[in-house]
Amino acid sequence: MSKIFESPDGGKTVYSREFGEHQSWLDRQESKFREEILWKDILAAAEHSVPLQDAVDRVKVLYYLNKEYGNKET
Repeated sequence: MSKIFESPDGGKTVYSREFGEHQSWLDRQESKFREEILWKDILAAAEHSVPLQDAVDRVKVLYYLNKEYGNKET
Protein backbone atom coordinates (compact mmCIF):
# COMPACT_ATOMS: atom_id res chain seq x y z
CA MET A 1 0.00 0.00 0.00
CA SER A 2 1.21 3.53 -0.73
CA LYS A 3 2.09 6.05 1.94
CA ILE A 4 1.13 9.70 1.98
CA PHE A 5 3.46 12.15 3.70
CA GLU A 6 2.06 15.38 5.14
CA SER A 7 3.68 18.30 6.92
CA PRO A 8 1.81 21.07 8.72
CA ASP A 9 4.95 23.20 9.13
CA GLY A 10 6.67 23.20 5.76
CA GLY A 11 8.69 20.04 6.28
CA LYS A 12 9.97 20.47 9.82
CA THR A 13 7.66 17.73 11.06
CA VAL A 14 6.47 14.99 8.72
CA TYR A 15 3.52 12.68 9.31
CA SER A 16 2.76 9.60 7.25
CA ARG A 17 -0.37 7.58 6.70
CA GLU A 18 -1.40 4.76 4.44
CA PHE A 19 -3.34 5.80 1.34
CA GLY A 20 -7.05 5.78 2.19
CA GLU A 21 -6.49 5.91 5.96
CA HIS A 22 -7.30 8.93 8.11
CA GLN A 23 -4.99 8.32 11.09
CA SER A 24 -1.45 9.60 10.59
CA TRP A 25 1.74 8.94 12.53
CA LEU A 26 4.75 11.11 13.26
CA ASP A 27 7.25 9.96 10.67
CA ARG A 28 10.23 12.21 11.29
CA GLN A 29 11.25 15.59 12.45
CA GLU A 30 13.41 18.07 10.58
CA SER A 31 16.78 17.38 12.22
CA LYS A 32 16.47 13.60 11.85
CA PHE A 33 15.24 13.96 8.28
CA ARG A 34 18.11 16.28 7.35
CA GLU A 35 20.62 13.91 8.96
CA GLU A 36 19.22 11.01 6.91
CA ILE A 37 19.56 13.04 3.72
CA LEU A 38 23.12 14.02 4.64
CA TRP A 39 24.18 10.39 5.19
CA LYS A 40 22.51 9.34 1.95
CA ASP A 41 24.47 12.05 0.12
CA ILE A 42 27.73 11.07 1.87
CA LEU A 43 27.30 7.41 0.92
CA ALA A 44 26.52 8.33 -2.69
CA ALA A 45 29.56 10.60 -2.90
CA ALA A 46 31.76 7.90 -1.35
CA GLU A 47 31.11 5.70 -4.38
CA HIS A 48 33.29 8.11 -6.39
CA SER A 49 35.83 9.13 -3.75
CA VAL A 50 38.39 6.73 -2.27
CA PRO A 51 39.23 9.02 0.70
CA LEU A 52 35.55 9.48 1.51
CA GLN A 53 34.89 5.73 1.22
CA ASP A 54 37.82 5.09 3.56
CA ALA A 55 36.30 7.51 6.07
CA VAL A 56 32.88 5.81 5.79
CA ASP A 57 34.54 2.43 6.34
CA ARG A 58 36.24 3.76 9.49
CA VAL A 59 32.90 5.05 10.79
CA LYS A 60 31.39 1.60 10.20
CA VAL A 61 34.22 -0.07 12.13
CA LEU A 62 33.76 2.36 15.03
CA TYR A 63 30.02 1.75 14.98
CA TYR A 64 30.40 -2.04 15.14
CA LEU A 65 33.09 -1.88 17.83
CA ASN A 66 30.94 0.45 19.91
CA LYS A 67 27.95 -1.81 19.44
CA GLU A 68 29.94 -4.91 20.44
CA TYR A 69 32.07 -3.54 23.28
CA GLY A 70 30.79 -0.09 24.14
CA ASN A 71 27.34 1.33 24.47
CA LYS A 72 24.91 -1.59 24.25
CA GLU A 73 22.10 0.79 23.27
CA THR A 74 23.76 1.63 19.91
